Amino acid sequence: MREVDRADPRVTAAARALEITMIQRAWEEDGTLFIQDPFDVYEVVSQGYTDTLPKEPETSPPQSGEDTATSPPQSGGDKRGGLDDFTAITGVGSVTAQKLHDLELYTYDDLRAWLANGTPDAEDYEISDHTVGQIEAWLSQRLV
Repeated sequence: MREVDRADPRVTAAARALEITMIQRAWEEDGTLFIQDPFDVYEVVSQGYTDTLPKEPETSPPQSGEDTATSPPQSGGDKRGGLDDFTAITGVGSVTAQKLHDLELYTYDDLRAWLANGTPDAEDYEISDHTVGQIEAWLSQRLV
């Protein structure tokens, strides 16, 4: 058993989904997250914690006769290292997080820059003004 901080994004997201308002403690056992409130203990089924980042392109071996010296180099810059958990933001679930990743937004700094530019493409990706406002309010309260 390993204690988990109540402020951990997985705990806060699960508590929101389960409508738990008072978390007494959280812990992990064998990879399963448990949350206790004054009335019950909840086993959190891992849903909504999917990896929404684009996968690195798979490289196929060169076809016979293909010159590997003239093949275009694969683009670097795997964005996974600096990923921030957008589902920690009130009003942002895994679907909205995916939409933000589709806009190539991966960190809180990316979100701040996006907001500073007037949230281009938000309507195209079906991100409501209300959700944009929640993101903005959440970021304004944090120096992360």
